[in-house]
This record gives sequence, C-alpha cells and structure tokens, in this order.
Amino acid sequence: MIGESYPRAYEHLRSALNAKAELNTFWSELLDDEFLDQGLVTEADGTGCLTVYAMWPYDAREELTKFFRTFINELWGCLDTLVIESAENFSVQQRLQASERPGSFPSPTRRSRWRNCSTSPASTASSRRKHK
Repeated sequence: MIGESYPRAYEHLRSALNAKAELNTFWSELLDDEFLDQGLVTEADGTGCLTVYAMWPYDAREELTKFFRTFINELWGCLDTLVIESAENFSVQQRLQASERPGSFPSPTRRSRWRNCSTSPASTASSRRKHK
C-alpha cells in the first residue's frame, strides 16, 4: 500500500531497513569475535562492580557509525518525503487536474465550473462589477 501511494518514501524506508540489517549483521559479527570482555569484583558484604571492556577492532566504530548514520538519514528522508508526497497527492491543485485522486473539494460534478474560473484578484473584482 505505502509503495503505491508513496513510492519515493517507500524507497527511503527500504534503504533504512537495509542499513539496519547491515548494522545488525556487523554488530553480530563483532559479538561473535568476542570484542567485549568483562571484569567482576565482589566485596565481602556482597556488593560489587561489573565492568565491561570493549576492545574495538580497527575501524569498527567508524563502520557502525556509518551504518547507523545511513539508517537514521534514510528514516528522516522517508518522513520528509512522506510529507512532500502527501502534499502532492492531496493538494487542491492535484485534485483539480487528476480525477483519479481522492478528494472532496471541488466535487466532480462541479469541476467544469472551477476549471473556468480565474483566481486573479483583478478578474474577480471586474466580474463583481459586471454583475451589480
């Protein structure tokens, strides 16, 4: 449904989902390589401290950042494009020109009246003077 009504936004959404999948795959590979280590210290009273150390492989942070940035940028692009495509799909200008577009103003039975009307203030004013 979204792909039919909002094709450009849908492309951004697909790109975002692809970037998320790449991010997840890369993160899983890092976890499989055991780049995290932990240390646990327990005191006599039962309290303690758990410390986790990350031993980042070369360029791993940059790669994760790249995937995450792409994911976020594509989501923003999707939202921006949804607004643009919504305005294009539901604007009065579009409904006047494309009968297949949904809308309630103007009604299809009165379309010819609206098509012939001028919207310039000068022609509207002169039209009023003629009818007085």
